[in-house]
Amino acid sequence: MKEIKAIMAKVLSIPIEKINDSTSKDTVEDWDSFNHLILISEIEKQTGIVLTIAETEKIKSYQDLREIIERKQINKNSN
Repeated sequence: MKEIKAIMAKVLSIPIEKINDSTSKDTVEDWDSFNHLILISEIEKQTGIVLTIAETEKIKSYQDLREIIERKQINKNSN
């Protein structure tokens, strides 16, 4: 998940070491709707994982994002 943290740090202008499961829209000032879309776009571009609209709407924290990505990676690897 280091790659995801690096993307978040760049898009949201926060230090990578500050990103953990409690990092959320409520705790990061720059995590607005525009940066949320950029974040999703960058994650999809760099990981090759496509997120659905429903998944995108569920992401409100690093933990949400991590769990969705982990689940998608497991499903991708089992196919």
